[in-house]
Order: sequence, then structure tokens, then C-alpha cells
Amino acid sequence: MDDFLAQLVPGYREAVEQEQASRDAAFIDVTHSVCGVDVLPLTLRHLSILLLVRSPFVCGGMPTSEDVAKWLWIMSPDFSTDQRKRDKFVRSVRGINFVDVVVAIREFTNAQLRDVPTGSKGPSAAAITSSVATFVHVIATEYHWPEADIMRIPIQRLAQYLRLINRAGDPKAIFVNPSDHIVADYMRKKNAAKKEARN
Repeated sequence: MDDFLAQLVPGYREAVEQEQASRDAAFIDVTHSVCGVDVLPLTLRHLSILLLVRSPFVCGGMPTSEDVAKWLWIMSPDFSTDQRKRDKFVRSVRGINFVDVVVAIREFTNAQLRDVPTGSKGPSAAAITSSVATFVHVIATEYHWPEADIMRIPIQRLAQYLRLINRAGDPKAIFVNPSDHIVADYMRKKNAAKKEARN
């Protein structure tokens, strides 16, 4: 942590500490709670299923109550293809406030994907594979782990491994953290105040 920024920018120290705690917690296999419903950490297997069902929580768009129920079921520790179990689960989550659960799912998903690199490199921006295949390829190439193992590792962990792989390949690589936005906002406000004072 940059001590100078921590003293200068309000909220920066807390943001960096929160980022670090989130990254450390990714290595502890715990069940999370989303509006009182137990969910597992997001894995590539979960992501594959959510992409397949075109979940707006990973594909974008406005979710419906059906999308909420699907997301909660897919992320549930009890997830299976058993229709009766699914129906029982869906009935159990019907009373959850729709707005609250949508916000909670978005926050959870964003936190799980926070360190995942974005954008494409190379001459074409068109995807030639699933984003899941890209994850597996890079991790398997570097660490020689089997695909089945990689698919079960929480994405928050995989994203940190990807950052390390990228840093090893390019020591000058730039990584953006959520705490960087706090510094940028602070500097923007300071510059605007200076400009206003001059006028």
C-alpha cells in the first residue's frame, strides 16, 4: 500500500485493505450468503452454466425473477439436474425481495470477477473460443493442472493466478484495482476545485 496515498486520499486505505481481504478470502472454501441464501464461490463451471442459460448477471441485461431463481439455484451447494430438488429450491426463494436480491447478486458476481482481465489482444477482437476455454488454456499451460481441477477452482483465485502469469510475462504490465478509482476520483475533485478557485 502506498502510505502517501493512504494519508492523502480519504477511503483509500480501507479500499486497499478490503481488496486484500477479498483476495485472501478467495483461498478459503466458504459458503457465502446472498440475501440469506447459501451460494458457493463462482467457478468456471458455474460461469459456463450461467453463460449457457444467458444469465443477465454475466451476459448483461435486465434480470427477471426467473433469472434470479436460476442464478441462485446454479450457485447453490445443492445444485443438481434433479427437477424436484430445483422446484423445491425455487419455492423456497420466492419470498426474497426482488430488488434486494438483484443488487446482492450483482455485487457478489462483480466481486467474484473483479480481478479478471478484460479486453482482447491481437488483430481481431472477435472471440475464437469461450472465455472459459481461455481461462483453462492459460492456467493449464502455465501450471499443468487438469481441466477438471481448473473448472472447480473459484474464479477469484484463478484471476489472481492470471495476474501473476501476466506479470511474469510482462513485468511492466499495468493492473487496475478498485482502490485506483478512489484515487482518480479524489484527483478529479481536487483539480476541479483548483480550477474553480482560479475562476
